[in-house]
Parts: sequence; C-alpha cells; structure tokens
Amino acid sequence: MESNSNGETNEKRPHRCKCAGVRYLFVVAGFLGMCLVFALRVNMSIAILGMLNSTAVGILTGSENLTNEPMCALMNPPIHSSKLKMVEIKNGTFIWTPKMQGVIIGSFYYGYVTTQVPGARLAEIYSGKWIFGLGIGISALLSLIIPVAAEFHTTFLIIVRALQGVAQGVTFPAIYNLLGRWTAEEEKTLVEAVVISGINIGTVAGMPLAAKLTNSEFFGGWPSAFYIIGERFIL
Repeated sequence: MESNSNGETNEKRPHRCKCAGVRYLFVVAGFLGMCLVFALRVNMSIAILGMLNSTAVGILTGSENLTNEPMCALMNPPIHSSKLKMVEIKNGTFIWTPKMQGVIIGSFYYGYVTTQVPGARLAEIYSGKWIFGLGIGISALLSLIIPVAAEFHTTFLIIVRALQGVAQGVTFPAIYNLLGRWTAEEEKTLVEAVVISGINIGTVAGMPLAAKLTNSEFFGGWPSAFYIIGERFIL
C-alpha cells in the first residue's frame, strides 16, 4: 500500500504477463497435434515402398548404372543403346503381394473406426486434452515398435498398425470437444479452420519427409520414417 500526495492510498496491482492468451496456445498446440497425427498416419504408405523387395526394368547403356526410364522407352530405345537387360533391383527385404500390402496399410483404419464414438464419450468424461494427448502419445510409441514388429512377423505389423489406428481414433472427437469448450463463439470459425488445417499440412509435409528418410541410410532407411516421426511426437 502506498499513499499519494492527497493522502489517498494506492494499492499495488500485480504485474500482468503480456504473453498470448491460453486460447492462442491451444490453437498452436491443436494445429501441431493434428499435423503430427496425420504425419504418422501417412508414413506407412511411403515407407512400404522401401520395405518391399521389388524388381524394375531399366536400360543399361554401356555401364553398370541403371537408368529408370518410362515403359515407352522400351518400345523406342535410344539410338545409343546397344542392348536392353532385365535388371532386378532389391529395394527391401519383404515380399508382400498387393493384397497383403493393402491389408497392412488398411489395418490402421480397421482400428481407427472402432474408437470414434467411445473417444467422444471419453472426452466428455475425462476432458478432451487428456484423451487427445494420450491418443497421440500411444500412437507415437507404437510407431517406434513398427520396424521391430515388421521384422518379427507380418501379423505383428498388422496388429501394431491396427492398435495405432485405435489410438488415433480418439483424437478427432477429442479435438472437437476442445474446440467447443475452449473457443469463444465469435472465434470458432477461424480457430477451427486453423487447427483442422493441420491435417493438410501434416499430410503434405509428412509424405516427402517419409520419402526422404526411407531413401536415406539413416537408421537403415525405411525404419527411420517411423523412428524420427514417432520420436517427434514424444518430444
């Protein structure tokens, strides 16, 4: 308490932080969360190309370097090409039929559809922030297990991907629960647009990132697509 020249007392008010409000932090966290959720979702679609043991047809032009050309080049080979050879390129160690590839990629959605309604109810009971966070965290941990599961047996890979879908199935109901609770009426349209745009950003950024990691030597190539993106979630 302090007195001024007129003898009146002035009460000191606590200093208020001028940082952004909690709602704005929620928008950023929600946006990043949706980005990471969809980056984890699409990485298998890219990494599986590096996991497969596939063959390709190329044109060998007087050297041991394989040049990937369109199929039309086989019908109209370049003049300088002296011969064509069938060359087998081993991109990975797994031999999966197209049907099995579809099962592996689709197994995520088998689990995903099972927790949509339960996820909404859990968000109402226990708060959307906990359900959203747990869904992301469990999905990230399972991403780290995928390379080990794939090496062990295809069935375990399918199970892990399905469980990853179960974990991510609660994230959408949870984020909409949070949007309804944490957003002012006049801001709902803008906030929802920003948060949900994380779906597109995560997909657009996640696919080339997974491709880059799959084509690298880091952690053996394709496993790094699951290790690096999963580790980003945990951090």
